[in-house]
Amino acid sequence: MQSDVTWEQLEHLARREGLDMVGVVPAGPAPTWDVYRQWLAQGYAGDMTYLTRPDALSQRADPRTLMPSARSVLIVGTGYAGPSHPSLLPLHGRVSRYAWQEEDYHRWLLRQLKALVGRITEGQAAATSRCYVDTGPVLERAWAQAAGLGWFGKHSNLIHPRLGSYVFLGVALLDVDLPSTPAIEMPGCGACTRCIEACPTGAIIAPGVVDARRCLSYLTIENRGPIPEALRAAVGSWVFGC
Repeated sequence: MQSDVTWEQLEHLARREGLDMVGVVPAGPAPTWDVYRQWLAQGYAGDMTYLTRPDALSQRADPRTLMPSARSVLIVGTGYAGPSHPSLLPLHGRVSRYAWQEEDYHRWLLRQLKALVGRITEGQAAATSRCYVDTGPVLERAWAQAAGLGWFGKHSNLIHPRLGSYVFLGVALLDVDLPSTPAIEMPGCGACTRCIEACPTGAIIAPGVVDARRCLSYLTIENRGPIPEALRAAVGSWVFGC
């Protein structure tokens, strides 16, 4: 199914929904899939066994396994800066900046994403889609990079030229052919290694490679057991995320 929406219209619709960025690439094999598979094989995912389920692996490898009719991968993003008022600041312990929102970002970003998809497919009753905000087996960062929304930093996160790493991402699979993001040249990190030097637990073991078993986010959120004694001093007062 071909969409009549132009790239300029798509950008305008995204802004109307309060989204800071939008990108599109044709559905196909996931970018960086081989890198992701090697990362899992090294055991860097720790106890996050849901990442290694056979069904999840095949779906992350190609979103058309998840939605066979998918024609386009739509990626959206919005930046976050901090709390809207001081009462949201944590009183005891340090909490990752992304969790300072008044409402869980999974909910409000999903609403915005679905609203954008609705505007894009308006008048196309037969169009179908699937929308995810950290809730589906899709490699959001890889698709965002492929769509020109940023580049991978040495901390492995997406870096947007204006918003930096402080961005939420959402992905929609559509059975509609949308215009792809115009090619944009990204600056990259160059010789900068500040993120590697700043990581208190040494989780960034090489540029672009994070060992989740040492990561603050994994240790304080995904990990269901006690924090390893050797890492407790480095974790310090962090109680949720990085």
